[in-house]
Amino acid sequence: MNVRDVLEDLEGMLGQGDLEVALLRCQDLLGDACEYSLRCLGETNPKRKWGIKLLAKYAHVPFARDVHAQYWNLQFPDGTRIRGDEQAAHAHVRACMTFAERLLTSTARPLAQAAASIS
Repeated sequence: MNVRDVLEDLEGMLGQGDLEVALLRCQDLLGDACEYSLRCLGETNPKRKWGIKLLAKYAHVPFARDVHAQYWNLQFPDGTRIRGDEQAAHAHVRACMTFAERLLTSTARPLAQAAASIS
């Protein structure tokens, strides 16, 4: 998991116009961002498949609740429409990147506090 590496990949893909590849790479980005959030909360389950369920455990924390909701909104957009619309594809990739960047810059403190409140 390296959110920053995926963000760099996406910048290059957008710059090259590789929108279909970028849309697929966003799936990795969202999974990595979810995993990052969970690590900030002190969760260490290595199975990505449980990530969204574990994140829901922190629904009482406004920030975690927002991350959970945004994850779902970004994970399942109208993929058929997006693939055929360059502007929509670009906007979706940027929205995923903004979501991940926000997590990188703002999660550690509020999620660490939330983890401490559960312990």
